[in-house]
Amino acid sequence: MPTHNRYPLNLLTLYSLEAQTYDLSKVEVIMIDDASDDETPGIASGRSFPFEFRYYRMTRNIGRPRARNMGIHASRGQHLIFLDAEIIVPPEFIEAHMSLHREHSRLIAGGLFAVRKSYTWLDPQLSPGQLLQAEELLVRHPDLHGKWLRTRMLPDPPALFEREDILEGSKYLRHDLGHRLHDE
Repeated sequence: MPTHNRYPLNLLTLYSLEAQTYDLSKVEVIMIDDASDDETPGIASGRSFPFEFRYYRMTRNIGRPRARNMGIHASRGQHLIFLDAEIIVPPEFIEAHMSLHREHSRLIAGGLFAVRKSYTWLDPQLSPGQLLQAEELLVRHPDLHGKWLRTRMLPDPPALFEREDILEGSKYLRHDLGHRLHDE
């Protein structure tokens, strides 16, 4: 998982990996920090995950493709899954991926078949149209809408979701907060 200045959004991806149905003792997660100057380096200290977590920090920005290649070289696994910050995968994601490999040993899987757009963090740099779209989604959930209204003027507003929301399969991460970007 390459990352550059995506804290705390990169944590959301890690939290969704914690919630997997697959045996996490068989999972290795490699984060390549591409010279972030935010709080990303703190992820490696003070946190424990139910999977093997390895963190590598670049001293200068090398770009996503090279960072991803560094992760490939650091990997000890037989199968690779590429994820980016803020990709929240469903609990059966790894299990489904591995099931395909058991059925088709020479399989290479790629791409997304369906993507749902949801707002996990409302960056103050969003366009007026994006903010309007987000508010239309958030107004259906008074507690999230209230959190956004209370924090939207902060220079660095917090993520709308917490670790517990993802681990518990929060209703906010289901279809009613997002909308289709691409039909299945």
